[in-house]
Amino acid sequence: MEKEDVVIRMFDAFDSIEALTSMINRAYATLDGNDFRLEGADQSVERTRQKIAQGACLVAVLDGALVGTLTVRTGFENPVCAYLAQPNIVCRYQHAVAPEARGRGIGHALMLESERWARELQFDEIVGYTAEGHAWKRAYWQRNGIVEVDRVQWPGDAFFSVVGAKRL
Repeated sequence: MEKEDVVIRMFDAFDSIEALTSMINRAYATLDGNDFRLEGADQSVERTRQKIAQGACLVAVLDGALVGTLTVRTGFENPVCAYLAQPNIVCRYQHAVAPEARGRGIGHALMLESERWARELQFDEIVGYTAEGHAWKRAYWQRNGIVEVDRVQWPGDAFFSVVGAKRL
């Protein structure tokens, strides 16, 4: 399949929350080494439902199958760092691409769509976070104008994450 065959759109009532959760589990399981305990590797359908209900859930669809996702939300009730408490930012999280669909630019397309969405809603900045040990993700950030602005340890995590921000 070609990259052009992938459709990026919002998750909707016709999509399967079970299929989305399964794809997230598979995607995160391949990243769950190096003593990380990434929630996505074994999160439940109910937890997926909670996460996407907090924001706008983008999905990538290839040949009718959900092969990628990224959720975008505004504000945090209890931000773990001061940077996430700022008023005019939007946060992207739960970014996943199915292992069999990697290498097609799907993850990048989801990132670009999240930025378009945030600009359309007139946000100043978009932020995200990743495990501090994910050097490949941090290198991607650097290549795409995302600057590391903070370091946090989420409740329940045994590792630190870095927060990256991009002006829109």
